[in-house]
Amino acid sequence: MTHQPPSSTEEIAWDACPQGEIQGMVKSLELQRKNRRLQNAAFIGGAMMVLLAVGMWLEPQFAGEPKEPNFGGIVCSKVQENLQAYLAKTIDPSLAEKIQLHLAECPHCQEKLEMMQPKPMSVTVSLPNSRDFQLARRLENIDWSNSFVLR
Repeated sequence: MTHQPPSSTEEIAWDACPQGEIQGMVKSLELQRKNRRLQNAAFIGGAMMVLLAVGMWLEPQFAGEPKEPNFGGIVCSKVQENLQAYLAKTIDPSLAEKIQLHLAECPHCQEKLEMMQPKPMSVTVSLPNSRDFQLARRLENIDWSNSFVLR
C-alpha cells in the first residue's frame, strides 16, 4: 500500500500526544545541543593543546639567541674553542677533520682563524736620498777639532 499525500480537501488526522511527550522532546533536543557544544569545546581545547605543544617544540629554534651555524658536524663556538690547538696540531684527528670541514664553509670562523695565524713581518728600510747621503758623508769627514764652540 502506497502512501499518498492528502488532497487539499482532505483533512489530516492528528493523534493526540501523550502528556509530557513534547516536554521530553524539548529536553532531548536541549541535551543534544548541550552535547554538541561540549564536543565543539573539547575539539577547540584539543586543537589548542596541539598548537601549544608544537609551539613549545619549535620555540627553541626561534627564541632567544640565534642558533649557531653547524658546518661539518661542529658548531662555531666549539671550533673557536679549539682553534689554538688546531693551529698547533695538538688535537684529535677526528676533531681536526670536523674543524677543517667547518672552516671550509663558515666565513665567520675563517676570519677568526686568519686573525689567529701569525703574520709574516714586513720590514721596510728607507734609504736616505742621495743628497742627504752625500751631505752626511761630508759632515763625517770634517775635522771639527779646529772649529770654534759657542757658549
